[in-house]
Amino acid sequence: MTLTRIDLKGAILKTTSRQILWTTIICSVLMMVTAIVYLKLEGFGSLSVEEKQNELKSLIQGYIADGILLKVEQDASLPRIYVTPEFGVLTSSEKQVILKVVLDYFQLENEEIHSINLFDSQIEHPIGHFDGKALFMN
Repeated sequence: MTLTRIDLKGAILKTTSRQILWTTIICSVLMMVTAIVYLKLEGFGSLSVEEKQNELKSLIQGYIADGILLKVEQDASLPRIYVTPEFGVLTSSEKQVILKVVLDYFQLENEEIHSINLFDSQIEHPIGHFDGKALFMN
């Protein structure tokens, strides 16, 4: 079965139900792992900033390895996240969990960072931002 969906740029994509199922399974596992890491971080207040950052970095690397994010970087002002079309398939709450992980990672380094910018990985143009509470798409 082939399903039609629209990517972040508005292009029509043909996706098989198998691809969507696989993405859903991967995202479910990532959300469980994320929850476990946050419980660990909150339960072990004695972890150093470096240890907390390493835990969050491993989650971010998992999002990149699974094709949800292309890359995460810090420019002169705010962190940038380059999201893939797979990011667009996620639910709003799944997107916010991933973005919160990235924001928390950068806030451990610099408490003055309060938001992150999202860029489309294919055209490298800004598509939105996340302020820690809400996701705003352009």
